[in-house]
Amino acid sequence: PPPESIETLLQSTADFIQWHLRKLLSVEVHSNKSGSTRSKGARRLATTYAQLISQLKTLCQGFPSSLALSSSVNKLLSSSFQELSKQQEDPENCDDIKTMMLVGTIYAALSSGADPGDSQFSMIQMLAKTGLNGKATAAPKLWKQSARSILQTSKWGAISCLLPLLEGFDDNDQEQLINRVLEKGLQSVDGTPSDALGPLFDCIIQLAKKAMKYNVT
Repeated sequence: PPPESIETLLQSTADFIQWHLRKLLSVEVHSNKSGSTRSKGARRLATTYAQLISQLKTLCQGFPSSLALSSSVNKLLSSSFQELSKQQEDPENCDDIKTMMLVGTIYAALSSGADPGDSQFSMIQMLAKTGLNGKATAAPKLWKQSARSILQTSKWGAISCLLPLLEGFDDNDQEQLINRVLEKGLQSVDGTPSDALGPLFDCIIQLAKKAMKYNVT
């Protein structure tokens, strides 16, 4: 691993990026704007989100032996998944604002190489059924306009990160999971914002390839 002084700097950088990520996905920084201004604001939000994830991913790839970075993204993944699991115990009353933030941070952690341990199967199950219930009445319009796009991008992007890690699980369990998630993905196409279709289609392709292996129809 890098020297202690470098590890400290890397930890601070990762914490800074994660703070910005959470702040971006919260509602406090988004004002109620109208018309084309709001549309541009929504695009900026999605673009900034992608840039922050890219920064964290690049940082982790640049220092693959850093214990500070691996610990940071693993902690981010674990805490986000635990919180999302608690939320999904009562899906009808989930907080949309928190749901989008948690799915967003799960994707950020996974795309940066976080290790899900033995939870990849349950994570895929959880993410596949996670959605927005439309009850974020207090959220600004800009946030609402961006939320569906970011959630779908994060959800299918995270599942794509997890699919290669399923090896080792029971074949029958994998087959059933892939069948359910593939069906869910295909059903989601019509309701997915155009800028989130890329991650969804990438995930569907991965699922279809695995489905062919198990002759899932």
